[in-house]
Amino acid sequence: MRPDTSDEGPYEPPRGGPAGGPAGGGRPVGGPTHVSVSQTEVQPGFWNTSRVIAALISALVLVFIFQNTRTIKVHLLIPEVRLPLWVVLLGTAFLGMLAGMFWAHRRRVRRARR
Repeated sequence: MRPDTSDEGPYEPPRGGPAGGPAGGGRPVGGPTHVSVSQTEVQPGFWNTSRVIAALISALVLVFIFQNTRTIKVHLLIPEVRLPLWVVLLGTAFLGMLAGMFWAHRRRVRRARR
């Protein structure tokens, strides 16, 4: 028997199930009192459903852009500019991506405030 040198009470050997955890739902005497979040959370993989869908849509947009290469007239408020159609489509896709990122960020900030 080990001498009692702390204020934790009498020594009890850890008991538990097959993984060494507590059997009755309680925690063993002298066991860990804190478990970090990184040890218990399971991180999802990089390729989740939304990223796969976004990658497929991006690939389709790029194929569409690079198949349309003729030159067109674009009206930018007052001036009229002649540009390849793929430049116009790529610019429009980029501006749409920036707008989506902006709105997603605003939604995240708004939910964090609640």
